[in-house]
Amino acid sequence: MRELACYSRWVGSLRDPAWGQEHAMELLSRIYSETEAWSRYADLPIQGFTRLPIAEYRQVRQLLRAVAQGEYHVLLPAPPVAYALSSGSTGSPKAIPISDVDIELRTMSAARAMVAYAELREFLEGVCLSNIPPQ
Repeated sequence: MRELACYSRWVGSLRDPAWGQEHAMELLSRIYSETEAWSRYADLPIQGFTRLPIAEYRQVRQLLRAVAQGEYHVLLPAPPVAYALSSGSTGSPKAIPISDVDIELRTMSAARAMVAYAELREFLEGVCLSNIPPQ
C-alpha cells in the first residue's frame, strides 16, 4: 500500500532527520526539475541546496505574475489549479499558486498526520494544533 509506505518513510525521517531532509529534497528535485526556477540549480548536489540564496516574497513576485499569465513552468510542474493564501505573518497575506502535484503532496501529508494522530493519540491528549489561516 502506497499510503503505508509513505507513512513509514515519514516515521523514518523522524528517527533520522538528515535522511528525511535528503529524501524530501530528492523528491522535490524530481518533481520540480522541469521548472525554470529549479533548473538554475539543477547541477547542485542535494547537499548544495543549503547554499541557495533565501528569497523574499517581493523577489519572486515577478515569477508569480508569470504563473498567473499562464507561464506556470517558471515555478510549477503543472498549471495551477488553485491558489493558497499565506497567513501573512510577515505582512499582508500572499497568494501562492498550487498545482495538482502540490495538492497530492498536501493530501499525503494530511493522511500521515491522521495516522500519526491515531497512533499517538495518548501522547497528544489535550493538545490541538491548527494549521488553518485566520478568517
